[in-house]
Amino acid sequence: MWAIRSDVAPYGQAGCVGGIYNFVGNFGALFGPMVTGWFVEHSPYGFNGAFGVCVVFAIIGGILYMWNDYERLQPKAKDM
Repeated sequence: MWAIRSDVAPYGQAGCVGGIYNFVGNFGALFGPMVTGWFVEHSPYGFNGAFGVCVVFAIIGGILYMWNDYERLQPKAKDM
């Protein structure tokens, strides 16, 4: 995954793009256990339902990963 981030980032900005990806991933990891606990407590399916939701999101993520068109972004022109 790090190779894709550095490939699509404009030249010289791979670190910034990687930092944004890490922030978004860690933000999801922050709320994942809380949402799972709430789902297990309020759902009649318990942990089986929570694992089912994880499987659905994993399949959607895999499809989006394969469907995406990776092209290098062009940096913005600087005004002088």
